[in-house]
Amino acid sequence: PDYLMTKFESDGNASTTVLLLHADGDQSASGHDVSFRGDAAASSTAKFGNASMSFDGTGDGLTVPNSDDWDLGTGDFTIDYWVRLEALPSVLDNMVAINNGGGGFAMRLLASGAIQTNIGSSWTQNTSTTQLSTDKWYHLAFVGESGSTVKLYIDGVSEGTWPVSYNVTAGTEILSIGNFTAASADPINGQIDELRISKGVARWKENFTPPTREYSNPDSDTKLLLHFDGDSSGSGHDITFNGEATTTPSTSKFDGAYNFDGTADKIIIPDSTDWDIVADTSDYTIDMWAKFDSPSGTEMFVVQDHSTDFWSFNHVAGSGIRWRTANGGVSDILIQGGEITDTNWHHIAMIKVVDEWSIYKDGVQVAYVQDTTTTNYAGELSIGGSALQGDYFDGNMDEIRIQKGNPFNAAPNVGNTDTITIPSGPYGSGGYKLLMESDGDITFGVDDD
Repeated sequence: PDYLMTKFESDGNASTTVLLLHADGDQSASGHDVSFRGDAAASSTAKFGNASMSFDGTGDGLTVPNSDDWDLGTGDFTIDYWVRLEALPSVLDNMVAINNGGGGFAMRLLASGAIQTNIGSSWTQNTSTTQLSTDKWYHLAFVGESGSTVKLYIDGVSEGTWPVSYNVTAGTEILSIGNFTAASADPINGQIDELRISKGVARWKENFTPPTREYSNPDSDTKLLLHFDGDSSGSGHDITFNGEATTTPSTSKFDGAYNFDGTADKIIIPDSTDWDIVADTSDYTIDMWAKFDSPSGTEMFVVQDHSTDFWSFNHVAGSGIRWRTANGGVSDILIQGGEITDTNWHHIAMIKVVDEWSIYKDGVQVAYVQDTTTTNYAGELSIGGSALQGDYFDGNMDEIRIQKGNPFNAAPNVGNTDTITIPSGPYGSGGYKLLMESDGDITFGVDDD
């Protein structure tokens, strides 16, 4: 029988992982960068996966750079995604749009809850009969055929077939998600999940059953695919993007990376006992991949920030990778070493084993101290920058993980002679996953050997 079996092996420590950010953005072959505006957040309120993208209706949005992929022309196309509303607009909100006048397109939410599509040389408007309500997930699909007909489906049911002459060209415009332009006009208040733009194919031409899981194995017609996954750990923390942090598949260690511009970009995660790295007597590990644009001054990897009381993991030009805890601005623990002077990818880790603290660069121990300090800090977790410290990272980060444990089996020592085996791929989420697809009647056999 024909079958496809794929097994992903567990990293063996997933149950103790309290934060895991893969930093994956666009999963299509195009690999578009996606920038976050306002304080858009990866929320655990998701249709599929571990998160959706949440917008608060006050200026949040995502932007994707101009591309030929948005020139849908007079051919077939499909734009589909899931949406969940927190509130209806007073006039209208924009969900997905290319603001190029008669050459662009838009999918909008009206005050009544109806969906309006705009497309064509006269920016033709067509409106659904169905009206969306709050606190419920809906699947929306905007489908164009042969430059002459458009359709709108809500939860797989047609809202109408309209004769419209269209020739979609982006010009120099960006793709906006959650609002209308880079200026964040008419932003939506709610969540969007599993957004896909397909060029050259009308994926549905009649009523259909909406998707029941995330899209996998995107085909060549898929020009944008955003799962919007955030924290992949069992903790499922909400993460909020500040500044203009970007996911960039083109400059990543594995499938994607966060890019920070060194000025005001950062990722914020609320306070949690998961960040009690110093107070908790358990072993702890913070690790990630980092690539500097050009190492300079103090650049923050991650910090639990609360004025002058904090722990921080950063890099100081001239000194190296640094782990510091402080009370009243005075250091309790301070170790540093393994300076990075190039723009290559490096694996960095801070590992605490009982009361021994160590730093590793590319699997080699570079700093050590033994200290029994157990201070309990409070404050949000900040990745890529600190408004209180004023230290921002300029470069890319990938596979950011905090784990309550010692997954590398590190044995730090005062002589700095320990080594660990660094990961060769993205971390799994634990256990085994089996994906089997077929278009016929087949019998499956499962073997996890």
